[in-house]
Amino acid sequence: MRKQKFAVIMLSFFFFCLGIPLAKAQYEDYFPPGAGPYFRLGGGPSFYFDGTLQQFGTVQNARVSYDTGFALDMGIGYAFNKYISVGFDTGYLDTWIHNVNSPGFSTGNAYISNVPFMGEATLSLPIPHTIIVPYIGAAVGGSSSEFWANSFGFGDNNNGFVSGSAWDTVFAYSASAGVRFKISRHFSAAIGYNYFATGDTSYTYFDRFGNSISANFKGVQVNSAMVMLQWKF
Repeated sequence: MRKQKFAVIMLSFFFFCLGIPLAKAQYEDYFPPGAGPYFRLGGGPSFYFDGTLQQFGTVQNARVSYDTGFALDMGIGYAFNKYISVGFDTGYLDTWIHNVNSPGFSTGNAYISNVPFMGEATLSLPIPHTIIVPYIGAAVGGSSSEFWANSFGFGDNNNGFVSGSAWDTVFAYSASAGVRFKISRHFSAAIGYNYFATGDTSYTYFDRFGNSISANFKGVQVNSAMVMLQWKF
C-alpha cells in the first residue's frame, strides 16, 4: 500500500511537470483540493495617516504629514486546502515626509521606508462554480525601518539637524482583504486592500564628537490598494 501511494504521488508530480491533467481521483485521495505551496507578488499606491514627530531636540509632538507612497508585497507559504493558508510576508513600503508642523522646520527631503518580516494567515472563501475567491488575512511580526534625510531639522545650536540614513527594527502587523480571480489551476490575480502599521520608531545619529541626536516618530499607519499575482505549485 505504501509503495502504491508513493508511486501515485511520483506519477502525479511527473504529469504536473509535463502539464498533463490527471483525473481527480488520482490525487485528491492524498492532497485536499487547493493544497500546495504558493508564491505571491503585488504592489500599489499607499496612503499614510498623519503621524507625529514625538521628539527631536526641543521639538515635541509635532504633526507630520506624508506624501502618497508605494507598497510592494511578496509572500510565500502553503495552502492546507482551498480555504486556509499560512506563510511568510515581506515587501517594501516607502513615503516622503511632506511637512513637519513646527515653524521653520526643514524636512530635508526625508523619507521613511519599511521592510516587513511577518508570519501571515489567510482565509479564502471560494464562490462555488465561479472563478471568484474573496479572502481576508492577517500578519504579525516586525519591520526594519529606515529614515533618510538631507539636513532634517532646524540647523540651529539648540536643535541641530541630521543627514544620511538611520535604522530601527520595530513591531509590525497588517490586515488584508480582497478578491482573487482564478485564471488557471495554478495562477490567479487579485485586487485588494492592505492595512500596515508599526510600533514607534527612534532613529539615532551621532556627530564626529560622539554626541547623539534622535528623531523619534509615532509608528506609521498605512492604507494600500494592491494588485497581486499568485502562483500555486
